[in-house]
Amino acid sequence: MKYVKGTLMILGGVFFVAAVAIFIKVYFFDLKALWSLAATNTSIAYSDPRPWFIVTSVGLLLGGLLFGIGLALTRTTFATRYSRTRKEEKREEADKSGIHGASAAPKPVAAPKRRAGQVADKASGGHTGNAPQAGDIVPDEGGTPGPTTTH
Repeated sequence: MKYVKGTLMILGGVFFVAAVAIFIKVYFFDLKALWSLAATNTSIAYSDPRPWFIVTSVGLLLGGLLFGIGLALTRTTFATRYSRTRKEEKREEADKSGIHGASAAPKPVAAPKRRAGQVADKASGGHTGNAPQAGDIVPDEGGTPGPTTTH
């Protein structure tokens, strides 16, 4: 798109400069000759400047239009801007979810919390009561786990 943009701006500038040059030629030379003929009241053949004013007007309009379109165009194509937008959206989604192209690490499973007086499970099948046995680790009144003994 940058080549189209540059080409339109150059063409618009060329049309604009050419139209200004034609306008200067018609206004300062052809009209002065016409005014001098009208002032002397002579009937000499002259060229009518009105068509040149129309050509100048069209040239100025076309030059301004092409230059304006060239200024308004972007340097990148729609497909490039679209793909950039999609990549940015994916990056923002990854930032929000915390995943950056890799799978999430598994979270550690927390051990179940025991209440005071609850017996720890033993693989050997040990006892079935609620009273703590020797070697069981349960939280004491201070909230920190410690070994308990039976009397």
